[in-house]
Amino acid sequence: MRKNRQFYDQRSLIEDYELTLSLKELGWKVTVGTKMHSWTDVPLSFAVHWHQRIRWARSHVDTLRQKGWNQITRRDILGHASFSVLLTQQVTFAAIATYLVIAGTTFVWNPLLWIIVVLFWSDRMYRLKYVNNLTLTDVTIRALFLPEEFYGLLHSVQRIWSYWLSFADGPEEWRET
Repeated sequence: MRKNRQFYDQRSLIEDYELTLSLKELGWKVTVGTKMHSWTDVPLSFAVHWHQRIRWARSHVDTLRQKGWNQITRRDILGHASFSVLLTQQVTFAAIATYLVIAGTTFVWNPLLWIIVVLFWSDRMYRLKYVNNLTLTDVTIRALFLPEEFYGLLHSVQRIWSYWLSFADGPEEWRET
């Protein structure tokens, strides 16, 4: 418990995450309720979705910066470091591939690459078993691969922008969207 007799920082914009870290710091075991269902209001426009994701990602970074490196935050901080390394690799690969296409180089696809792609695709399709009320549209979007890749790219951009805002602009404040 904090000095003000609160379990979590009430100024946090992601109180569930902040509370989870605080409880872990107190020695509590925190798990996922696999049988629990929750509902939320879905953003109805791209702008609202963008601001919501930036708020969450930026507040996540703000919370980790506030708590610093410790046994509880170590895994999440390393996750951010891994994201940065992997994103750098993806950008480098894309730049090299673009250069090779412009230079007219013939690609030779290694069979191992196809195995990796099929494994990733299979994993994505397998995860559909967790979707309630699965529709043909859900399966089609997942099977096409590109819509989900585009969405993942969007989240990478949001995460990078959140890093910038957290380090250059100070802590996030609540703004109605």
